[in-house]
Amino acid sequence: MGNHLPIMKRALLLTIVLVFLFLLPTAAVAQYPPTVGDLVIDKTVVEPGESVRVSGGGFCPGTQVTVTLVPTGSTTGAPRALGTFTTDASGNFAGSVIIPTDTPPGTYTLQATGQSSDCVATRVLSANLTVRAAQAAVARGPRGFGAVTGIEALPWVVGGLAVIGLGTGMVVISRRRSRAPLS
Repeated sequence: MGNHLPIMKRALLLTIVLVFLFLLPTAAVAQYPPTVGDLVIDKTVVEPGESVRVSGGGFCPGTQVTVTLVPTGSTTGAPRALGTFTTDASGNFAGSVIIPTDTPPGTYTLQATGQSSDCVATRVLSANLTVRAAQAAVARGPRGFGAVTGIEALPWVVGGLAVIGLGTGMVVISRRRSRAPLS
């Protein structure tokens, strides 16, 4: 029985080391979850004043997520907060933000920042966005097309076609009467 004690101690020590090695990686993963990801947006090119639908997940349930417009590349300016959303019970959020009307054209990153799903670390989702110069307004007619000229042409066109049709009908009738044999 004396020879079995060192073997039992070694087996116990080996078991403790193996348990420690298997539990250590899972504990490390729980402490350091991924903190970056992709923000889902409905368009990648916008004009100032347009709205953009944003959505994402992987956040702590019930936490506040702030969406920010961050200049990138040669675009200058300070980051601008566009809106704050509260995540649902699954840690997801969705909503719309409006690009400010005074935003200069250029490349930007939309960032959504909040607490990650472990409710400890910060999670940042991002998506690239291009803001183009606002297009000049085009004058539209009352039906949404054509320039406004001060006259509504459609009634005149319909009236003119009606007069032409009536005149053509009268010519046809008069020719038929003139060709008819006299009785």
